[in-house]
Amino acid sequence: MSNMGLLPMRLFSLGVFLAVVAPRATYAQCGTVEAHIATCTHAHGEPSRAAFEAWMRQTLAQAHKTNQTGQTNQTGTIPVVVHIIHDGESVGQGLNIPAAQVQSQLEVLNEDFARLNADSTWTPRLFAPLAAKVGVQFCLAIVDTNGNVLPSPGIDRMDRKERGWPLGPYTISTINSLLKPATIWDPSRYLNIWVCNMDPYIYGYAQYPESPTLPGLGGNQLATTDGVVLGYKYVGRIGTFPAGLDKGRTGTHEVGHFLGLYHTWGDGNCGDDFADDTPTQKNSSSGCPTFPHISCSNGPDGDMFPNYMDYTNDACMNLFTKDQQARIWAVLSSSPRRASLLASTACQSPQTGVAHNLAYGKLTLSPNPAQGNVAIGLPRIVGRGKLWLRDTTGKTILEKDLFCTDPAITLDVSAVAAGTYWLAITTATGAVVGQNMLVLLP
Repeated sequence: MSNMGLLPMRLFSLGVFLAVVAPRATYAQCGTVEAHIATCTHAHGEPSRAAFEAWMRQTLAQAHKTNQTGQTNQTGTIPVVVHIIHDGESVGQGLNIPAAQVQSQLEVLNEDFARLNADSTWTPRLFAPLAAKVGVQFCLAIVDTNGNVLPSPGIDRMDRKERGWPLGPYTISTINSLLKPATIWDPSRYLNIWVCNMDPYIYGYAQYPESPTLPGLGGNQLATTDGVVLGYKYVGRIGTFPAGLDKGRTGTHEVGHFLGLYHTWGDGNCGDDFADDTPTQKNSSSGCPTFPHISCSNGPDGDMFPNYMDYTNDACMNLFTKDQQARIWAVLSSSPRRASLLASTACQSPQTGVAHNLAYGKLTLSPNPAQGNVAIGLPRIVGRGKLWLRDTTGKTILEKDLFCTDPAITLDVSAVAAGTYWLAITTATGAVVGQNMLVLLP
């Protein structure tokens, strides 16, 4: 809710506004604000949130005139690389989370930002008209910064012992000063997400976007820390999670910060999140409140506790609003290291230039996870094609010739070892037309 009367009380720097997340009901869940303050104290100069919002208002006004921002037909895809900082465990153990868990986080992001989440029907009736299909999608990067094909799309595993880094859990300060600068990929081409062992009171945090018109934001200094950080216990929806954190919404919340959104309570008592269609609310929510939950004289509808930028349990979050959507597209239109993400080719094959949509492969796999046989719904191909099953190192395990008349096939994987694999369909020329992750059970 926009509340300009509160502005003088809340002059936070927006160069790197980081949001910290901790246990939903016990701690300050999101560390973005803490990280923002720490980073901007380190940078040269500190523009206020008021100055950033002045730029935002101007950008939104111009977009409204040209009918460009906040429209449901706006779409774009952001390449993602996930840096997994582990203690030397085998893949799938401890901090070294499996590729399937990373994939599930991408699926959650794509559902939530497209309002394709199954729980969208739980949005209270009075808030439903405000809900938005943001139009931003996310893909796991196919190539690294040098153009080399990644053995496991979108994943960069890092043994902290080989780097000589201390044992976690890590503070925001350590992550920003040590881990991030040593591992970040070009933030103008990739959304960098770090997964590591964080302080137990933090679930995650993000770096806020910058205004292109504000000087003194730290320049390249901020470019070495840009992205999102998630505690390894809070990634995706595959695995074992703390209560209330099992649907990947920590990732949705933090990416919201990365794209310019504030907490719905404005980080103050009846504060301002600068989105006019989110009601003013007294403070953060927890658990799963009963509708309506009234505060700050915001009746009869009350707090918008199902918003992804609140602190409710994952199962009770289910919407972004139209004004939040407009803010996101304003940031993607011109904010440094945000606008360029939509033009990045990091999700394209270097051989064919064909984009891989790894978060939403065109292949339908059933069952998945699987044992024995897998039914595969095929995308439309012209002439001959080929099916490939590869492990996470890129090694080909199975291949099969296909024909355009095949609507679906059943693949026998009974002889393939349990694990995580990539199943892809290519044309005769090698262009990838469909791909998805397949998990095989023992």
